[in-house]
Amino acid sequence: MLDGIGDVVVKGFSSVTPDLDDIYNEASNETMSNWLTTQKLMVASSGAASMAIPGAHMAGMAADLAFLMNRMAVASYGVGAIHYEKHGIGNELSDEDFANVLAIWSGEDPFVLDGVMGKVSGKAGVKYLAKTLAKKAGVKIGNKLTGKIAGKVAGKFSSKMSSKLLSGFIPFVGSAVSGTVNYIFIGGITEAAEKYYGQMVRLAKAV
Repeated sequence: MLDGIGDVVVKGFSSVTPDLDDIYNEASNETMSNWLTTQKLMVASSGAASMAIPGAHMAGMAADLAFLMNRMAVASYGVGAIHYEKHGIGNELSDEDFANVLAIWSGEDPFVLDGVMGKVSGKAGVKYLAKTLAKKAGVKIGNKLTGKIAGKVAGKFSSKMSSKLLSGFIPFVGSAVSGTVNYIFIGGITEAAEKYYGQMVRLAKAV
């Protein structure tokens, strides 16, 4: 059973619902390099600031955790927006995309499932495929992360958040550790997003 930080993480990611149109409009004309650099710097700064005052860092850490989860989603969808704009697919971002990216980030590959492709055609096929992947891989039901994906995502967060919490009692060290952890998390999730959306583009262009 998930508890503590793990439970907070799963519930938090299950409730992340950023405005996909806004993200597409913001990110689609960015270069990938600029987009990734901006997202990494934002979360690194937030992480460092949240641990600036030893002893009071637990309250800051809660706000930072919420911000980090939100930015992981936004950064991931931004990667998709850049890929889709570059390849002429347009705004076909799906609510299920981030769940699929989380699956890849946690070590699972939804694309290896037999019979998952079905029949797709044109732009509509991209969203259909995203929903089918999430359903077949069992990573999301409704608006909730499920199964082993939820456990793996929670586990990755729990181990790193624990180190942030403990380091926060040490002046200066807590800020450095927290900023670095956030930077690593954004780097990992955007790398997973690049794999996911790269494959989505290849499949869409193969139709």
